[in-house]
Amino acid sequence: SSGGRGQGAAQNACLEAATAPLIGLMDADDRGDPERFSRLLAALKDRPDWDGVCCGIRIFGTVSEGMSRYVLWQNTLQTPEELFSNRFVEIPALHQSGIYPKSLLWDKLHGYRDLPGWPIDIDTWMRLAEAGARVGKVPDQLYGWRQHVLQSTRNHGRCGIDKL
Repeated sequence: SSGGRGQGAAQNACLEAATAPLIGLMDADDRGDPERFSRLLAALKDRPDWDGVCCGIRIFGTVSEGMSRYVLWQNTLQTPEELFSNRFVEIPALHQSGIYPKSLLWDKLHGYRDLPGWPIDIDTWMRLAEAGARVGKVPDQLYGWRQHVLQSTRNHGRCGIDKL
């Protein structure tokens, strides 16, 4: 348990407890294709120059036109170069759609950070790039991202337009 200290603390508690060399996160209300992890692992084996790999996403639930366009844009970004150069536009991929070496997340990045000034996802992508990590994406939509009116993307203060 993270003791109510935030998303970063919860993710760090998982990282600290993990014994596997690769880490994959998933929000409790999202959906994953049964072959997601095996296909991501195969992509990492096929691309030894990649440190991590994400997948395309599909959205479901209360989906707005703007969020649909955002996901279409995210799904077009696949190479490490595309992902990292677009991190200044918006979050180029859902971090939770991928798998990453524990050593990258824990030893190099020193875990996740909850910052009051901006979303944890943006912070993670910025620090992955600063660490020189190469993360690619498979185009297959293997992760289902639930949309609802109460999610932090729409309601948390650090996700407001003035913070981005």
